[in-house]
Amino acid sequence: MVGLSVRMVRACDGRVVWASSQSEGGRSFLHRDSLNQAAQRTVGNLAAELLQMDRGVLHCAAASSVGGTSSAPEQPAETEGGN
Repeated sequence: MVGLSVRMVRACDGRVVWASSQSEGGRSFLHRDSLNQAAQRTVGNLAAELLQMDRGVLHCAAASSVGGTSSAPEQPAETEGGN
């Protein structure tokens, strides 16, 4: 038996934007799958569910980000002459 619980938390405000729990065991009483096979099915089910998620909830408005700063990553300063 394999069980996984996963949460995706939006970094800008700590809101849980997706959560799921999945578990898999043997296919039947007489046939037992390996732990690896059950784990692969469990992760595959989680991934399939994640792909169905509304991706609009992932984006944070600049005003709601931590500290009131923009959520855009900083760009490194360019240097003359190249490296």
